[in-house]
Amino acid sequence: IDPAVFVDDDNRAWLVYGSHAAGIYTVELDVQTGLLKEEPQNKSFDLSDTRFTHLADYGGGIEQENNIEAAYIYNHPSSDYYYLFVNWDVCCSGISSTYNIRIGRSLSPTGPFLDKEGNDMRLGGGTLFMDAQGMIVGDSRFIGPGHSGIYTQENGKDYFSHHFYDGANNGMPSLAIWPLEWVNGWPEIDVFGTIDF
Repeated sequence: IDPAVFVDDDNRAWLVYGSHAAGIYTVELDVQTGLLKEEPQNKSFDLSDTRFTHLADYGGGIEQENNIEAAYIYNHPSSDYYYLFVNWDVCCSGISSTYNIRIGRSLSPTGPFLDKEGNDMRLGGGTLFMDAQGMIVGDSRFIGPGHSGIYTQENGKDYFSHHFYDGANNGMPSLAIWPLEWVNGWPEIDVFGTIDF
């Protein structure tokens, strides 16, 4: 569930995916076919299958749940880092949604991904990037943000997209796009920036 494809610095293609259950994983794809690179006929997954690399798990307190999903990896074109965005907690409950976005980075597309404090995302690490109630962006209408995406214009300017439930419009599912800055090697939403497209 929630698959996202990215290309590494060696032009190898990867699929990052996962929801609840075993957590977030990545697997290499064949760049020509888009199928699994190794044993493409075998699409089943189990924890002992070395084709799949574990990247992240939930670090919250909901008993016996691995509330993590919506993984997205951004290969920064002018940095050595890959950035893993994931969602924690509960989506799809309108203004009661507790979805929040966490982030870590790695020098390898297969991790380990560490947060700003050096915590491994496989062990529940993940720096809070966007909270569930819009406090980080200073606007309570942005409830339960999720499913990160980054778009880079030809001029090099980055934009960050996500869905949310609009607290100013009865929890209407909505899309937000923000200018994105990079500060000390980490992404930050520019809440006062302008969108130029």
